[in-house]
Amino acid sequence: EQAQIKKIYVPPHSSDNGTALGAAFCVSIENNDSSFTEMKNAYWGPQYDQAEILKTLKSENVSYQKEVDISQTVANLLHENKVIAWFQGRMEVGSRALGNRSILANPSNILIRDFINQKIKNRETWRPFAASILEGYKEKYLVNSKDSPFMTLAFTTTKEFQKLAPAAIHIDGTTRPQIVNFEENPLYYQLIEKFGNLSGVYALLNTSFNLKEEPIICTPQQALNTFLSSEIDYLVLGDYIISKK
Repeated sequence: EQAQIKKIYVPPHSSDNGTALGAAFCVSIENNDSSFTEMKNAYWGPQYDQAEILKTLKSENVSYQKEVDISQTVANLLHENKVIAWFQGRMEVGSRALGNRSILANPSNILIRDFINQKIKNRETWRPFAASILEGYKEKYLVNSKDSPFMTLAFTTTKEFQKLAPAAIHIDGTTRPQIVNFEENPLYYQLIEKFGNLSGVYALLNTSFNLKEEPIICTPQQALNTFLSSEIDYLVLGDYIISKK
């Protein structure tokens, strides 16, 4: 918020798992290569195609359904206050789930925050969740908004967003958002957009796809195991959707 600060860049993996990129960055500087300045997205981990996902589902003998428009189907479920485990594309690097290995929910429902904390994450009720916000709505929802694709910066929220998304806002009126643009994650963007068309809220509550004291899931098998041992309502693996029913 200070006028002299024009930009802050905090990469998504500011921890031990950032040393690999740090080493490469160091070498590029030594070689006078200034082409790399910052990461645009965090999707650099493993990915699994539809065939691998289907193989996992068949091996575990679970009921599943393939959807023609997975983003619309899931948007409808989110609008019905269902909690969704969302597994798509390449895994995120770093400690934040950014729409590829995420647990998603309706940010308007304050009771969902407590449900996820108590029944899924098994953690203290005061722990906050973050919001994934469409790029075109950041100025409407955030005070002094800036691009923040990695959930590494906190912003004061507007009065409007505090009314729209209480489950994804801290007690002091701030949130630590992921600003989502179409170019970097088109499917996740479409999901939030379609949920917004239904609800009027162009944001989702987004937390990492894992249970207490476990790392973020990586593989379809890990996703299925975590889903079956939790109270998450639906699991989405690529175009396939699995329910507890």
